[in-house]
Amino acid sequence: MRSRPGLSHSSWDKLFKKGEFMSSAQLCPISKFEKLLIATDRSEFSEGAVREAVDAETLEKIRNIVKGYNGVEEVTALHARNSGSFIFVHLDIRLFIKKLKAAHELAHDIEGVIRKEVPFIERVSIHYEPVKKDYRRHAVPLADREGLISEHFGSAPFIGIWDIRVSGPEMSSHEIIENPFMNLDKGKGIKLAELLIEREIDILYTKEAFEGKGPQYVLSGAEIELRNTELLTLNDLIESGKEAGRQEK
Repeated sequence: MRSRPGLSHSSWDKLFKKGEFMSSAQLCPISKFEKLLIATDRSEFSEGAVREAVDAETLEKIRNIVKGYNGVEEVTALHARNSGSFIFVHLDIRLFIKKLKAAHELAHDIEGVIRKEVPFIERVSIHYEPVKKDYRRHAVPLADREGLISEHFGSAPFIGIWDIRVSGPEMSSHEIIENPFMNLDKGKGIKLAELLIEREIDILYTKEAFEGKGPQYVLSGAEIELRNTELLTLNDLIESGKEAGRQEK
């Protein structure tokens, strides 16, 4: 019969060394993004409080399960405590996912895997929030490196990408990348749409209509905003965005 996860004798020795409490962060180093919080008042330190602590191996296993999901950007807090023969876990995580339904489904999946993979888990609660960005990333298909906006999407040889700060109309970065899918016979638009999702694009400008086409479903599924433009060049588009930002302020 498996014993309940808890502190080993060596961990007890560390905890009581020189009469001082050693934090679980010292026993189990964690990344700078994570916090391991155990509610223990040093002035009221007791044997019962130590029994509530969860061993480092169990915490690390929970942490690795969560970080193994592609949609998880970081674990901001991990709380875990023993109560009788069971463990209660609370997680705060940040997700790359924008859609509320998809985020809820991911959190539910994480909860199920933790309960399946870690013994004695009684309850897992997860608080999730999207990654907060201080900029919005824009993209537009280009016909050349000089910035002429392409009439097409999937077959455009280049893509212009630039970031505009949320706090103002200033541009924080700007690049032109090649479209590696332009010569494909089929599916070039969908492949390019998937690439833009990987590049975390927020707004895509095009001259080509997407209604009812594959790229529309891929991009809308990732909550990328689609905007039509009649402007001729990338510089025109960037400047018009800056002007709109100034008017909004």
